[in-house]
Amino acid sequence: MNTNFLSPENRTAISKVVPTTELVYSYDLGVGFTLITSDGVYEEQGGNFSEWPLYRFRDISDSSRTIISHSIETRMFSLEILKGTSLEAVAALVEDYNKNNEDKKISVADFQVSLYSALHDSSGDLFAFCSLESWEHEIKFFPSYHEMEQDFIARYVLTPWTEFDEEEISRLLEIAKDPGICYYTADSVNRCKVADV
Repeated sequence: MNTNFLSPENRTAISKVVPTTELVYSYDLGVGFTLITSDGVYEEQGGNFSEWPLYRFRDISDSSRTIISHSIETRMFSLEILKGTSLEAVAALVEDYNKNNEDKKISVADFQVSLYSALHDSSGDLFAFCSLESWEHEIKFFPSYHEMEQDFIARYVLTPWTEFDEEEISRLLEIAKDPGICYYTADSVNRCKVADV
Protein backbone atom coordinates (compact mmCIF):
# COMPACT_ATOMS: atom_id res chain seq x y z
CA MET A 1 0.00 0.00 0.00
CA ASN A 2 1.50 3.32 -1.06
CA THR A 3 0.35 5.78 1.58
CA ASN A 4 2.94 8.49 0.89
CA PHE A 5 0.26 11.02 -0.09
CA LEU A 6 -1.92 10.42 2.97
CA SER A 7 -1.80 12.48 6.15
CA PRO A 8 0.07 10.77 9.01
CA GLU A 9 -3.20 10.47 10.99
CA ASN A 10 -5.01 8.78 8.11
CA ARG A 11 -2.03 6.55 7.34
CA THR A 12 -2.08 5.29 10.93
CA ALA A 13 -5.87 4.84 10.97
CA ILE A 14 -5.85 2.98 7.63
CA SER A 15 -3.13 0.60 8.81
CA LYS A 16 -5.44 -0.46 11.68
CA VAL A 17 -8.57 -1.04 9.57
CA VAL A 18 -10.19 -4.43 10.11
CA PRO A 19 -12.13 -5.69 7.05
CA THR A 20 -15.58 -4.12 7.16
CA THR A 21 -18.72 -4.06 5.04
CA GLU A 22 -21.66 -1.71 5.01
CA LEU A 23 -24.78 -2.69 3.05
CA VAL A 24 -27.18 -0.53 1.07
CA TYR A 25 -30.46 -2.18 0.07
CA SER A 26 -32.36 -0.76 -2.88
CA TYR A 27 -35.57 -1.94 -4.49
CA ASP A 28 -34.36 -1.76 -8.08
CA LEU A 29 -30.64 -2.56 -7.80
CA GLY A 30 -30.52 -5.21 -5.08
CA VAL A 31 -27.79 -5.02 -2.46
CA GLY A 32 -25.06 -2.44 -2.75
CA PHE A 33 -22.13 -2.52 -0.37
CA THR A 34 -18.88 -0.93 0.66
CA LEU A 35 -15.97 -3.26 1.48
CA ILE A 36 -13.18 -1.59 3.44
CA THR A 37 -9.76 -3.12 4.22
CA SER A 38 -6.37 -1.69 5.10
CA ASP A 39 -5.36 -2.34 1.48
CA GLY A 40 -8.20 -0.40 -0.13
CA VAL A 41 -11.91 -0.07 -0.76
CA TYR A 42 -14.47 -1.62 -3.08
CA GLU A 43 -17.84 0.03 -3.57
CA GLU A 44 -20.70 -1.78 -5.31
CA GLN A 45 -23.80 0.25 -6.14
CA GLY A 46 -25.93 -2.86 -6.60
CA GLY A 47 -26.85 -5.24 -9.37
CA ASN A 48 -24.42 -7.98 -8.37
CA PHE A 49 -26.51 -9.50 -5.55
CA SER A 50 -30.27 -9.46 -5.05
CA GLU A 51 -29.67 -10.86 -1.53
CA TRP A 52 -26.59 -10.59 0.66
CA PRO A 53 -24.59 -13.82 0.07
CA LEU A 54 -22.75 -14.42 3.37
CA TYR A 55 -24.12 -16.69 6.09
CA ARG A 56 -23.21 -18.05 9.50
CA PHE A 57 -24.70 -21.35 10.69
CA ARG A 58 -24.64 -21.85 14.45
CA ASP A 59 -25.13 -24.80 16.75
CA ILE A 60 -24.49 -27.67 14.37
CA SER A 61 -24.78 -30.68 16.62
CA ASP A 62 -22.27 -33.53 16.56
CA SER A 63 -25.01 -35.91 15.43
CA SER A 64 -25.92 -33.60 12.50
CA ARG A 65 -22.26 -33.37 11.54
CA THR A 66 -21.95 -37.15 11.59
CA ILE A 67 -25.13 -37.71 9.57
CA ILE A 68 -24.21 -35.11 6.93
CA SER A 69 -20.61 -36.32 6.64
CA HIS A 70 -21.64 -39.97 6.40
CA SER A 71 -24.24 -39.17 3.71
CA ILE A 72 -21.58 -37.39 1.64
CA GLU A 73 -19.07 -40.22 2.10
CA THR A 74 -21.64 -42.81 1.00
CA ARG A 75 -22.92 -40.68 -1.89
CA MET A 76 -26.38 -40.48 -0.29
CA PHE A 77 -26.27 -36.73 0.38
CA SER A 78 -29.39 -34.76 -0.50
CA LEU A 79 -31.14 -31.58 0.57
CA GLU A 80 -33.41 -33.72 2.77
CA ILE A 81 -30.37 -34.54 4.95
CA LEU A 82 -29.99 -30.83 5.80
CA LYS A 83 -33.60 -30.41 6.89
CA GLY A 84 -34.01 -30.46 10.64
CA THR A 85 -30.42 -29.27 11.14
CA SER A 86 -28.92 -25.80 11.52
CA LEU A 87 -28.22 -25.96 7.78
CA GLU A 88 -31.86 -26.30 6.72
CA ALA A 89 -31.79 -22.70 5.45
CA VAL A 90 -29.38 -23.90 2.72
CA ALA A 91 -31.87 -26.55 1.65
CA ALA A 92 -34.63 -23.92 1.53
CA LEU A 93 -32.46 -21.53 -0.51
CA VAL A 94 -31.55 -24.22 -3.03
CA GLU A 95 -35.09 -25.55 -3.33
CA ASP A 96 -36.45 -22.04 -3.88
CA TYR A 97 -33.78 -21.33 -6.47
CA ASN A 98 -34.40 -24.62 -8.31
CA LYS A 99 -38.16 -24.01 -8.38
CA ASN A 100 -37.59 -20.68 -10.16
CA ASN A 101 -34.70 -21.74 -12.44
CA GLU A 102 -35.67 -24.98 -14.16
CA ASP A 103 -32.88 -24.67 -16.75
CA LYS A 104 -30.00 -23.97 -14.30
CA LYS A 105 -30.71 -26.06 -11.22
CA ILE A 106 -28.25 -26.29 -8.34
CA SER A 107 -27.09 -29.80 -7.52
CA VAL A 108 -25.84 -30.88 -4.10
CA ALA A 109 -22.69 -31.90 -5.96
CA ASP A 110 -22.04 -28.16 -6.45
CA PHE A 111 -21.32 -27.66 -2.75
CA GLN A 112 -20.94 -30.99 -0.94
CA VAL A 113 -17.12 -31.00 -1.13
CA SER A 114 -16.76 -27.61 0.57
CA LEU A 115 -19.45 -28.56 3.11
CA TYR A 116 -17.66 -31.80 3.95
CA SER A 117 -14.31 -30.01 4.36
CA ALA A 118 -15.80 -27.26 6.50
CA LEU A 119 -17.54 -29.79 8.76
CA HIS A 120 -14.24 -31.60 9.36
CA ASP A 121 -12.12 -28.48 9.75
CA SER A 122 -14.37 -26.85 12.34
CA SER A 123 -16.04 -27.97 15.52
CA GLY A 124 -17.96 -24.70 15.80
CA ASP A 125 -20.04 -22.56 13.51
CA LEU A 126 -19.88 -22.85 9.72
CA PHE A 127 -19.83 -19.94 7.29
CA ALA A 128 -20.91 -19.84 3.67
CA PHE A 129 -20.96 -17.77 0.51
CA CYS A 130 -24.35 -18.46 -1.11
CA SER A 131 -24.90 -16.42 -4.24
CA LEU A 132 -28.02 -17.70 -5.93
CA GLU A 133 -28.40 -15.29 -8.80
CA SER A 134 -30.05 -16.66 -11.94
CA TRP A 135 -27.05 -15.73 -14.10
CA GLU A 136 -24.53 -17.31 -11.72
CA HIS A 137 -24.86 -19.43 -8.63
CA GLU A 138 -22.28 -20.54 -6.11
CA ILE A 139 -22.41 -22.12 -2.68
CA LYS A 140 -19.16 -22.50 -0.80
CA PHE A 141 -18.70 -23.39 2.88
CA PHE A 142 -15.92 -22.31 5.24
CA PRO A 143 -14.86 -23.62 8.66
CA SER A 144 -14.18 -20.13 10.02
CA TYR A 145 -15.21 -16.50 9.75
CA HIS A 146 -11.64 -15.60 8.76
CA GLU A 147 -11.64 -17.96 5.76
CA MET A 148 -15.02 -16.62 4.58
CA GLU A 149 -13.75 -13.07 5.02
CA GLN A 150 -10.57 -13.71 3.01
CA ASP A 151 -12.49 -15.46 0.21
CA PHE A 152 -14.97 -12.57 -0.01
CA ILE A 153 -12.23 -9.91 -0.12
CA ALA A 154 -10.33 -11.83 -2.83
CA ARG A 155 -13.36 -11.56 -5.14
CA TYR A 156 -12.90 -7.80 -5.61
CA VAL A 157 -10.32 -5.39 -6.96
CA LEU A 158 -9.79 -2.80 -4.26
CA THR A 159 -9.28 0.88 -5.01
CA PRO A 160 -6.15 2.09 -3.18
CA TRP A 161 -6.65 4.58 -0.37
CA THR A 162 -4.53 7.12 -2.24
CA GLU A 163 -7.34 7.45 -4.82
CA PHE A 164 -9.69 9.02 -2.25
CA ASP A 165 -9.76 12.61 -1.03
CA GLU A 166 -9.60 13.47 2.68
CA GLU A 167 -13.40 13.80 2.99
CA GLU A 168 -13.99 10.34 1.47
CA ILE A 169 -11.27 8.82 3.65
CA SER A 170 -12.93 10.29 6.75
CA ARG A 171 -16.31 8.84 5.67
CA LEU A 172 -14.81 5.39 5.05
CA LEU A 173 -12.84 5.38 8.30
CA GLU A 174 -16.05 6.26 10.15
CA ILE A 175 -17.74 3.17 8.67
CA ALA A 176 -14.69 1.07 9.62
CA LYS A 177 -15.09 2.02 13.30
CA ASP A 178 -17.71 -0.74 13.48
CA PRO A 179 -15.63 -3.53 11.91
CA GLY A 180 -16.66 -6.87 10.50
CA ILE A 181 -17.91 -8.51 7.35
CA CYS A 182 -21.72 -8.74 7.33
CA TYR A 183 -23.42 -12.12 7.36
CA TYR A 184 -26.88 -13.56 7.87
CA THR A 185 -27.72 -16.03 10.57
CA ALA A 186 -30.65 -18.43 10.30
CA ASP A 187 -33.00 -16.12 12.17
CA SER A 188 -31.79 -12.62 11.34
CA VAL A 189 -29.21 -10.38 9.79
CA ASN A 190 -26.23 -10.21 12.12
CA ARG A 191 -23.29 -7.82 12.14
CA CYS A 192 -24.75 -5.99 9.12
CA LYS A 193 -24.40 -2.26 9.07
CA VAL A 194 -27.02 -0.87 6.71
CA ALA A 195 -26.45 2.64 5.43
CA ASP A 196 -29.20 5.23 5.54
CA VAL A 197 -30.21 6.12 2.00
